Amino acid sequence: RRAMRTLPLLLTAPLLYRPSAARCRLIAANDDEVLRRRIASQLRAEEEKLAQEKLVLQSRVADLAAADAREQEIYEEGGGALPVVCLDAMLPRQQLRVETDDDTFCRLLRDVGLGGVFVVTSLHFGQKRLRRSGVLVRVSLVDAPRESDSTPTSVSALLVGRRRVRLRGPPTGLQLRVGRWRREYDDSIVSERALGWGVERFVDRGATSAAAAAAMPAAAAEAAHHTEWSLTPFEVLADADEAPLYEPGGVCDAAWPAEGDSPPPASLVEAAARLSADLEAWRRLAAERSTYDDPAVTAGARARRGEPGLRLDPALLLARVCRDLGPKPPPEAPTALALWGGALINPLPSLGVSTEVRGAVLEAQGAAERVALVQRAVSRSIANLEGRRPLF
Repeated sequence: RRAMRTLPLLLTAPLLYRPSAARCRLIAANDDEVLRRRIASQLRAEEEKLAQEKLVLQSRVADLAAADAREQEIYEEGGGALPVVCLDAMLPRQQLRVETDDDTFCRLLRDVGLGGVFVVTSLHFGQKRLRRSGVLVRVSLVDAPRESDSTPTSVSALLVGRRRVRLRGPPTGLQLRVGRWRREYDDSIVSERALGWGVERFVDRGATSAAAAAAMPAAAAEAAHHTEWSLTPFEVLADADEAPLYEPGGVCDAAWPAEGDSPPPASLVEAAARLSADLEAWRRLAAERSTYDDPAVTAGARARRGEPGLRLDPALLLARVCRDLGPKPPPEAPTALALWGGALINPLPSLGVSTEVRGAVLEAQGAAERVALVQRAVSRSIANLEGRRPLF
C-alpha cells in the first residue's frame, strides 16, 4: 500500500520541480560564462607556452650563432684550448651518436652545450698511448639544456667531426691531462670504466726506442679531481688540398693556406685516382647484402659470427654515411680524398669489414702517406669482401 501511495508523487515530481523559463535562461547564461572563462584560460595558457617556446628557440639560435663565431675564431687563430677526450677515432664530417649515463660525460655535454666544441683523440693500441692527432668535434644535437643546474642521469647527443687538430707539446715525452675511460675513475661499488681526467702519455712524433720510453718522466701530480676537466692547447691542421672536403662558405671553410701553393705532383694525383676508383668498387661490394652470404667474409656487424647475414642494412648505412660525408673529393685533392675514404671504409657505426685506419691517417705526415694508408686498407678490405682473404 505504501508503494501505491508514493507512486503518484514520484510520477509528478518532475512536473512539480521543473524550473521556469527565466531560471533556464539564467542557468544557460552561467554555463556560457563558465565556458568562456575556461576557453580564455586555455588560450592564455597556450599563449604563454608559445611565448616560452619562442624564447627557448631564440636562445638556441643565439647559442648556435655564438658557437659559429667561436669555432670560426679557432680556425682563424690556428688553434685554442679545449677539453680533450679519448674516444673512438673520428675523421672530419663523421657523425657519432652518443647515449651515455656516465656522470662526468653527461656534465661535459651539458656544459659544452648545443653547438659547442671539444677535441676527440684516440688510443694507439700498439703503444698503449694516446694519439696526439685528433679532430675537433661539434655537439650538433644534445638533449641536456645548458642552463640546467642538475646533472642529467643520461644524455643523448650527436657529435660531428669538423677539422683536424694536433695537441701542442714537445715531439717526445708528451704528457697532458685529458679525459679517458678507466676503471679507477669509477666511484661506484661496481667496478666499471668511467670518464675521468688524468695525466696521459702520448705517442711520440718519430721513432722512440723502448729504453728512451722507459726513461721518460712519470706523470705529473694532478691538481684537480678526476671529474673536473682541463683545457688543453691544440693547433688546427690545414692543407690547401683539404678544402674540397668542406662546404664552401661554411664555418669549416676558413683559414686555408694561401692560394698559389704548388699543386700535388702528377704521381700523387695518379695514386689518388686509383684510390678513388677502388673506393667506388669497395662501396658497391660493401653495400650489397649478398656479399655477406659468404661466411668467410670478415664482418664485425654479422648477426651471428660465422653465419650469413648482418644485424644492419649495409646499403642504408653507407647511404647515410655518404650523405654525411658529402661529395667525394677529386684526385686533385689527395688529402681530402684520403680523409673521405678513411671515413667511408671505417663508418660509424662500424661494419667491421676493413682494418682501422682513421687514427693512422690523422697522424700521417703528408698527403702521399695518407693516400698510401687508405689504399692499403681499401685493397685489403676488397680482398676480404670478395672472399679471397679474410681480415684475420
